[in-house]
Amino acid sequence: MAEFLKELVTSFDIIFYTAGVRRYAELCIQVLKKEMESKYVHEDKNFHRRMDNVFDMNKVISRDDKNRFKEGINSEEKRMEEIEKLR
Repeated sequence: MAEFLKELVTSFDIIFYTAGVRRYAELCIQVLKKEMESKYVHEDKNFHRRMDNVFDMNKVISRDDKNRFKEGINSEEKRMEEIEKLR
C-alpha cells in the first residue's frame, strides 16, 4: 500500500473526501501517514515535512464542512422564497 500511496502523492495533489465526520477523516489520514512513514522515513530525512504537506487537514472535505454546502443551502432558500412569492 505504501508504494501505491507514494506514487499517488508524487503525481497528484491529493484531496481527502469522506462522507463521515472530520474526526474520522483525521484518523484515516493518520493511518495513511503512518503507513508511509514506516516504509520510507529511513530513506529521506525530509520525509516527515513532505508528508505533513501531503496529509494536511486543510485538504479534507467531510460532512462537517458547512461551507461546502453553503451555495446549495442559499439556492434552496432562494427557491423557497420564490415559491412563497408565488402563493
